[in-house]
Order: sequence, then structure tokens, then C-alpha cells
Amino acid sequence: MLGLFPKKKSRLSPQSKAIAAAHVLLDSAQGQLDEKAAGRRLREEVGLQWSYLTCIQYLSGQEAMAAIESLPKGWEENGRT
Repeated sequence: MLGLFPKKKSRLSPQSKAIAAAHVLLDSAQGQLDEKAAGRRLREEVGLQWSYLTCIQYLSGQEAMAAIESLPKGWEENGRT
């Protein structure tokens, strides 16, 4: 039986999702984003119905941890390593 709501997949790789989520979390911690703005940015970048809470939950999961650990040494994006 098919569910009422089909599962949606992000167009991003796990590594790209983890990077986008980490940038949003760090920007929020620095006071550059509030929760609503963080959710909007996540939905634009990741393409799913992500919220600030989803971002935090994803970053604490195995997929994101593995994706971050697999970044090459010396990796940098937007001034962050």
C-alpha cells in the first residue's frame, strides 16, 4: 500500500546536506539567523521541509557525522573549516 505522503528525497548528497546544516547552525549560534530564517534557508538549500530542529537532529545523526568526517583535510567553505 502506498502512503498518503510520498517520501521526498533531497537533491543534495549527505555531505552537502551536512555542510548546509552546519552553516545554518553556526550562523544561528552567531546571531545572524533566527529560527524562522534558518528554516527558510534550509528549505531553499536542501529542498526538503527542514526546520531548525530538523537541522540539529540531522547533524547529530550517523549520516551527517560520517559525511563531515569524510571531508578532505584542509577543507574550507565560506571561511569555515
